[in-house]
Amino acid sequence: MLVQKLIWIILLLFLCRQGVEAKRAVVCEGGFMKLRCLSGVIKINKANYGRTDRTTCTRGILDVHTSNMNCFQRSSLRIMSHRCDARKRCSVHVANTVFSDPCAWTYKYLDVDFICV
Repeated sequence: MLVQKLIWIILLLFLCRQGVEAKRAVVCEGGFMKLRCLSGVIKINKANYGRTDRTTCTRGILDVHTSNMNCFQRSSLRIMSHRCDARKRCSVHVANTVFSDPCAWTYKYLDVDFICV
């Protein structure tokens, strides 16, 4: 496991020097996150299902459901990596049924950083 992580770190450092563009995707709770790489495969770098600000995914949502800005699902990266890493495309339902509910009564979103390698 440690060797695999070291290989990914070395690969990421190499790709950063080659100018690989990091991508970001944000999808509101209830939607589907669809990631795609035209060349290469997906590598998830960062993911959080929760809420860290009051401005993302707020349209039509009461303020009381967006006030918690300290909402993190620690397993988000593991879940997204399992479902998307090393694939050309993936689709993940942004829902408590997939990620479980890290903060009740809070309207959440999935925020993902990834690259195509």
